[in-house]
Amino acid sequence: AAHCGVFLWRRHHRCARARGTWRSARGRGGPGHARGCGGAEVAMEQGVAEVREHVRALQSGDAAAAQAAGRWLAQFQQSKAAVPLAAELLDRSLHAGDDASAFFAAHTVSTHARLLSPSEDLSVWPSLAQCMLTHLRGVATSPTGRLSPPVLRQLCVALARLAVQLFDVWPDGVERLLQQLGGGGVGNLSPLLEVLQALAEEPFSRRLLVDGSLRSRFLLALRDMVPAILSAIGAAAAATGGGCGGGGGAGASVAALRCGAAWLKAQAGFEGGLPLVGFGSARPGGL
Repeated sequence: AAHCGVFLWRRHHRCARARGTWRSARGRGGPGHARGCGGAEVAMEQGVAEVREHVRALQSGDAAAAQAAGRWLAQFQQSKAAVPLAAELLDRSLHAGDDASAFFAAHTVSTHARLLSPSEDLSVWPSLAQCMLTHLRGVATSPTGRLSPPVLRQLCVALARLAVQLFDVWPDGVERLLQQLGGGGVGNLSPLLEVLQALAEEPFSRRLLVDGSLRSRFLLALRDMVPAILSAIGAAAAATGGGCGGGGGAGASVAALRCGAAWLKAQAGFEGGLPLVGFGSARPGGL
């Protein structure tokens, strides 16, 4: 999953460099201004370095610097360049063990996943979703894989939101989550349980800005998968009860119980979330 953001940034760079989509909060030309061969890569390096610099300023202990960095980062998160840069920052931060930058990157992607517009080009989002899923798969299958709980939560919330938002172009998203996080070779079940809990919550949330017809069609498909999801939770609970699960026997068992409770609560959400099922035209293409 290395360099998830490079492809996204190159695409953004081709579309936006002539008009300078994102400018630095300090007033100088932002990464969208790089030109010539390799300009996208140079812009990516500059952009990632600048975002990381401001994330570090938040932790500097200097109140004035932290306040200025917070304003800068808030402005950055609202820009179109935020997603590809955050994707690349996420890759690098996870490999470097930089939890603060990884959290900011994951939170940025999760925020944008909540606010996707129906008119937005969604073609790059399935690739980004698969990149995040590959990161989680690496944690689930590697004896040394780790994610801080806040980063894990943001990645799983982002994937749950994208499963809804991208249902027309990523219709097997939930199946992929189950297969890759709960299939063979998985020794750490924390990513599976966290993403399943997010799937029990995010699709029903009114904070998720999504077309009503799309939400209803997703919920219909998700309802059909409830038996498989509950089976996966049950298997995870049995495994964590035996001391597996990667997060410690007791902690992982609590996570399994919390996930199961979320799905019991979600059953009522299906009734409220499926008053009418619309049949809007599906977006072309797929993953």
